[in-house]
Amino acid sequence: DDDKATTVLQPESVQQIGLQHWHEIHPSRWGSGGFVSATTTESTCRCDLRSCSQRPDDTSRCAPTDVSGSTAAPPRVIYCCDVEGHWPYFCNFVDLCGTDRLRFVQIGDQRNVSEAPELELADGWHFVFGGDSCDKGPGSLRFVECMVRFKRKYPERVHLILGNRDINKMRWTAELDQREINRILSVPPVFWLHENTRISPLDYVRRVAAEAEGVAESQVSGVMLAKHNTKANKVRYMLKHDMGSDGDFEFRRDELAMMKGVEASEVSDEAVVASYESWVAEGGSMREYLRLGQLVLFLGNTLFVHGQVIGNQFRCCPGGDEQWSVRVVPTDDFGGFEVVEDLPRWADKLNAWAARQIEAWQRQPTWQQPPIVPERASWRARGGSSLITYGTPAAEVPSVVYCRWLKDDCMPKKYPSDLVDYLKSYGVHSVVVGHTPHGNCPTVIPHNGLTVLMGDTSYSHMNANVAFAGDNRGDAVSLVILELQKLRVTGRTQVKQFLEYEVGPKSNPHLVGITQKRSGAAKDRYFVKARVYEEGDWNSPSYLMCKVEGFKNDYTVLKRDEALLSLEGQAVCRNSSSLSQLTSHGDMDEHFKLRHLWNHLMERWDHDCDGSISKQELKDALTEAEVRNIVSTAFPGLSVDAIAQELKALRSEFERLGESDCELTSFESGGYSRASSPPSSSASSATTSATTTGSSGGGAGQRRRGGTEVFSWRQAIRGWTGCGADMCAIVSDPSPVQRTAVGSPMWRGEPMA
Repeated sequence: DDDKATTVLQPESVQQIGLQHWHEIHPSRWGSGGFVSATTTESTCRCDLRSCSQRPDDTSRCAPTDVSGSTAAPPRVIYCCDVEGHWPYFCNFVDLCGTDRLRFVQIGDQRNVSEAPELELADGWHFVFGGDSCDKGPGSLRFVECMVRFKRKYPERVHLILGNRDINKMRWTAELDQREINRILSVPPVFWLHENTRISPLDYVRRVAAEAEGVAESQVSGVMLAKHNTKANKVRYMLKHDMGSDGDFEFRRDELAMMKGVEASEVSDEAVVASYESWVAEGGSMREYLRLGQLVLFLGNTLFVHGQVIGNQFRCCPGGDEQWSVRVVPTDDFGGFEVVEDLPRWADKLNAWAARQIEAWQRQPTWQQPPIVPERASWRARGGSSLITYGTPAAEVPSVVYCRWLKDDCMPKKYPSDLVDYLKSYGVHSVVVGHTPHGNCPTVIPHNGLTVLMGDTSYSHMNANVAFAGDNRGDAVSLVILELQKLRVTGRTQVKQFLEYEVGPKSNPHLVGITQKRSGAAKDRYFVKARVYEEGDWNSPSYLMCKVEGFKNDYTVLKRDEALLSLEGQAVCRNSSSLSQLTSHGDMDEHFKLRHLWNHLMERWDHDCDGSISKQELKDALTEAEVRNIVSTAFPGLSVDAIAQELKALRSEFERLGESDCELTSFESGGYSRASSPPSSSASSATTSATTTGSSGGGAGQRRRGGTEVFSWRQAIRGWTGCGADMCAIVSDPSPVQRTAVGSPMWRGEPMA
């Protein structure tokens, strides 16, 4: 713009203070193509060109090299993951992006649209969706269709990662085949669930029939069984018992009603089933999403996968629970694999394997020979079986899909140094993952020269019920931007604290991700979750401190000086900003999950301190939605008496494994303190009595089997939990039903308090 010389500068040649100054002067040029074109005056740019052995205009030799060996400018990337059918959340995300990056073409609010709107991506930007598109909200159809259209519109700049919730939809074609419905007497439960948690389709349908017909399960006749052996019940069974998507059937009904402009009651079970089947049939949007997706992506110096590149829950892989998933490529349908040391070549081979698996599924979508037992070998005779297994907890080789890397208490865990060195040797500066929910905004884990970001925020606000009944996000939304080799996060938490921070491989000016030094019990350590601002106070940043203890997140906001003192080891003192919330960390290994469940029950609900959980203590505990969710998954279909017996056996098993209840209650998760007031026993007893002696929610009531009174698990905890209409909850008045603005059913009456 003037007579001064203009020079192309490399990002690593420009000091941070210079980049910030340049941004203030020329914001429209910031990061264009990954480079800064600046007037080279010492006062403006403060560049140290002496550190570069080349002439300033010789860009070819000093340009950054990405993991694929390219010397092109690092791309600018917008990242989103784990939408899981929450269409309003994605609309909030697009709003947060700003029209100069990503926007809907249609004008106006898109939250209640009847069809997927068109997206427009600004020039020079890439968009990465990190997987898990569907399952937990009334927006799966629109979101998947939106992503497919977006990918077709920008095939080189839109990237779709495959998550476990995407891959498992390949199962619909074989397992909803009418021949499978007809052979219900011999259909086994899936092999990847722990044997103590398995329930067969036959057992499920028998229970449904008993409830609907008002008889004991032992009295269900063949005619009754045939009447209730429908595709709709098979879908409900799969969603509830082996897909981790309980309630999605009703979410799908609500979405279909919205898209058709009718009441949900006008959408039949058959129409809901048809939408699942057509989704993966020829021309279906989920089928196309799978075809267009990939397991691993490199953009510039960033590696994207859905789960992780290292895991510590590989219970079915030779070599132990803790293994790298990077470098491993499956080779056949029988657990074979090869280790590919070269990182770009590994990515290419893994993506090619996944593509072949999806093609095989499309060629052979049904069983050649249906499974008859819950064993791995029995479930191989359909196309894509290895990829389906790769996306489950029983993956035969270390998987980048179903994979998590956390400490025992679910606090962030750093990569081992040899993995960090390996990734850095290929030019990787950032690893970005989803899959594992971890609080109300992304979790950053800084390493020396490498940054890891966990982006799944799908449990930002358990039971918020803001956008719809079952909403677990509330108003929280986060935007992740990758630009000039730095990760930048903006957004807001569930209590409208505004996020703004950035981290890079060589700098962390905002302290994010740093964990307190040890100054006492490990369970009392916090880490810096985010830099936050209060609305209207943009000049005074604070720091959101977070402590994860199994099923609980503790948050406290500190000023910078206080945060620095805490990181040196000073205890974090709770203040008016402090907040404790129940949370979930997604689908965990069963032993891992049960251990946290036991720990939580002992800390909060062992009122008499006898080291065990009585039936009444269990009933009190079941007033918590998260306990209900975990217990209903761990002990499906069991009565409270039976669950109490299972818990006794669980305690014995932990003791046998050297995990005594003393060790469990002091191990790093810690659970709740006894300072938290449990529900009163009298209130619990009164409500429990009302639930067991009355009739609610379609036939729940007291029953006798063989002359013995049974307090049914399903009766005791039937209702709404915030994760789906069919999930279990204790409610004081479960009969009346009201409709939210988006047409989702929600029980009136609150859980017992």
